[in-house]
Formats: sequence, structure tokens, C-alpha cells
Amino acid sequence: IFLASPVGTHSLVLAKILAVFVAMVLVVVGAVAITIAFQVGLYGTAPEPEVYARNLGVLLLPAILFFVVLAAFFASVTNGRGAAYGLLIAFSMIYVVGLFSGWLDWRGKVSPSSLVVASDITALRPYIEPLVLNRILVGATTLLLLMLAIYLYPRTDQTRLSRLGFRALGARKLGVGIFCLLATTAFTSGVLLDRLMDQGMEAEWRQDRADEYALRNRVKWGDPNQKLPEYQALDLKVAFYPAERRFEMDGLFTIVNRTDEAFRVVPLTMSP
Repeated sequence: IFLASPVGTHSLVLAKILAVFVAMVLVVVGAVAITIAFQVGLYGTAPEPEVYARNLGVLLLPAILFFVVLAAFFASVTNGRGAAYGLLIAFSMIYVVGLFSGWLDWRGKVSPSSLVVASDITALRPYIEPLVLNRILVGATTLLLLMLAIYLYPRTDQTRLSRLGFRALGARKLGVGIFCLLATTAFTSGVLLDRLMDQGMEAEWRQDRADEYALRNRVKWGDPNQKLPEYQALDLKVAFYPAERRFEMDGLFTIVNRTDEAFRVVPLTMSP
């Protein structure tokens, strides 16, 4: 049907892309439902709907749509299922290597979970500015790939070369305008995100998160007035890795109680 239909090919391709996306969303939602059931049944803890909504709606679903559209784009360009799957697997492997090696930071992450944090204390407020720019970048890129996947899909009445000609594109001024707008949006958001990330660890948007974390830490342990144990005699060895934006710390310290009351618990947090 796809190859023989002289008209309406874009509708057929779009319908297939949406069908695959919906199927994958149903699988993910089912997995989340099972997770919540186990959380309530085995551990008796109340689920936090806001955390699931953030991770599903803001991160996971746009990421699924991106990869579905990317697969459709590869299929349109290669005109072969095997080649499309091969390209998608190769892209996914490079993406995973980038995630684990650290060279793919928030600027290139399709699902930047570190921008929407659920910590050991409580669900912290997201990094609003970089998160919005990243979502705009991913969303605009997804729509660009979607337009290309639909437009470049092979048809029997037209060749790809003829469809990319000046006359063919001139007859679709609205589509070309939308494509240019999306490309400009993706480029602009990418540049702004790049500048934001290059502000370093002392950036104001990072300090806001650190201040919020410290406040919630004190509230969590029942002491908003900062009556927490003091740390003395610190003997630490710190190794810095600037290129990877991380450090490793090892050593000993002494915890001292300088208040008139005993602490019921001693808060120890490994990472914000």
C-alpha cells in the first residue's frame, strides 16, 4: 500500500509512526503500573505521582517518540528495513557509550534524567532553564526528522531527487517554512543550552538547587535551624577530573554533637 499509493502517503506513514509510538507507550505505562503495585504491595510505601509524571511526560515519552521517528527516518532514507534497524542499533550503541563514558552531557541527552531529580530527601525542583532548552531541542529535532521521514519516504510516482528539486519544494512553501522554523528553533535552543552548561558548577541555576537541597535536608531530619552534627578532624584525599566534571573523595572524619540533646539519627547523604 505504501509503495503503490499515489496520494496520501504522508498520512499512511504518519499513522504507522504513531501506532508504533502508542504501542510502546502502553508497554511503558503497564511497566510503571506494575512497579507502583509492587511498591505499595511489598514495601507499603506511598507512590509519588509527581515523580512518575515528571519522568514519563517530560523525559521518557519524548525520548520514545524521538527514537521511533529516528527509526522511521532511517527507513525512509535507506528504503530497507534491515539497513534502518542497523543504523538505529549503531546510533543507540554510540548513544549508550556516550552516556556511560561521560562525553555526552545534558546537551546531547534525549532523556536527561539528572535535570528532573528525585533525591533521597524528596523530589527536588527541576533545573528549569536547561530542562526547557533541552526539551525544545529534542522536540524540534524530532519534528524535523518526522518531516524528513514523511517527505523522503519512497513513492512509485516520484523519485527522491525530484522531490528535493526547486520546483517540488517551491510548491510546498508552508512545509518549507515550518521546516526552517524548526531548524532555527533547534539551533537556537542548542546554542543557548551550550552557553548555559558552560557556566560551570558555580552557575546561579546550580546554586539554587544546592540551596534547596540543603534546606530540604534540614527539614527532612527535623531541624530547619541547622542543628546538625559537626564534622571535625577531616582527613580527606580528593582526586579531581575536570574533563569529566567529577571528583573522587576518600578519607576519615569525626562527627561531634555540640548540642544539649542526643540526635535520634545522623543524616548521611552520598549525592544530591
